[in-house]
Amino acid sequence: MPPSYTLPLAPPVGIGRTLVDPQYGCVITRLTTFGEFQVGQSSHHNYSTITPFNADSSRVMLSLTNGSVVVVDLQGNVVVPIANMPAMNSPDAPWDPTNPADFYFTQGNQFFKGTISGSTVTKTFLHTFTGYTSVVAPDQEDLSDDGCKYWLVGAPSGGGLPVGILYNLCTDTVVSQSLVVGAKDSATGWHKIQIFPSGKMLMTWTSNGPAPSQGLEIYNTDGTLYWHVFDGTAHADVGIDLKGREVVIHAAGPKASLNACPNPWTGLSVIDINLQAPVNCLINNIPSWHVSYRDSPKGWVLLSMFDQSNCPDYSCFDTTSPSHLVSNWQSVWPLYGEELLLVKIDGTSVYRLGHHHSRSAEYYWAQPHAVISRDGKYVLWDSNFDISGTGDANYADVYLIKVQ
Repeated sequence: MPPSYTLPLAPPVGIGRTLVDPQYGCVITRLTTFGEFQVGQSSHHNYSTITPFNADSSRVMLSLTNGSVVVVDLQGNVVVPIANMPAMNSPDAPWDPTNPADFYFTQGNQFFKGTISGSTVTKTFLHTFTGYTSVVAPDQEDLSDDGCKYWLVGAPSGGGLPVGILYNLCTDTVVSQSLVVGAKDSATGWHKIQIFPSGKMLMTWTSNGPAPSQGLEIYNTDGTLYWHVFDGTAHADVGIDLKGREVVIHAAGPKASLNACPNPWTGLSVIDINLQAPVNCLINNIPSWHVSYRDSPKGWVLLSMFDQSNCPDYSCFDTTSPSHLVSNWQSVWPLYGEELLLVKIDGTSVYRLGHHHSRSAEYYWAQPHAVISRDGKYVLWDSNFDISGTGDANYADVYLIKVQ
């Protein structure tokens, strides 16, 4: 448990300021403060499976509560202000994995590259997706490790359900556009789309079950079903392990054939998608988690734990009266509760970086959604740090730790 939990740790005051985690000794840098980019708006990064760090980990892309996008450096100084960012269909703009100046985005039914020079962005047209009124970058997907492959969701011009479009940036080729993915978070639509290094899609459907287009599935680059992995889903990420195997990190749950951990419900197994078999147990006995394996094949997996219940609960520390912290919080505190962990992909090492000090049971953006840079040098997460009275019901700020 974090020390002095009933007297919450005060965050660093101001951007670029630091504190040392009192339990594990890591230096935490604050990158944002409430309202600094726009009045009444707080800041966050996107999600654990799309890295906000550019190729050389010198810049970070952030979003505001209203969806505006800004680029800052590792001290929180603005590199590209909101006014200089191009208009986008969504705030989901993956960085190029090799060129630190480049990122990608969509407008209407077109795909563009943005190149940062100083505080401005030059827009380069790459492709028009004919037959679609719009194409959208999925909000949990990074570019493939080679920087070439990306799944988009397109809305057909003639109506009908949205489809998954695999686009190769390097050859300017539409690889496939036959997979019907439906409307996001609809009863029969997609919830998460992620991409394997090979270009295969990891699809988390909104509906759980054994049928096609349910649960967790992997699709070939031509849009055909490769493997129905689970009838249900949990937080997952994908990549290459230290032996070059293409893997998905996921809890095995009821599917015993994929379990490598003593507890298939609270442990994460590393699963070889080609053999369709477990490789090793990544970690066991963890509470609710988000997982980030964006530094594949460096081999470090970042986990951020959060409280999946509602306040009042053990994560809901505060100084208000009545308190949102349950009276028995010490007895119900789980192992690794509210922590940030680095775990080697083969399960051989676990490093405890610190507590994120966010009331994670409070709302979605209070969950840290911690993410690792592609070079494995930095981790970044969101936290409300018991700051209240901002007027933003989903308040959070962004924090960073250098780990290498």
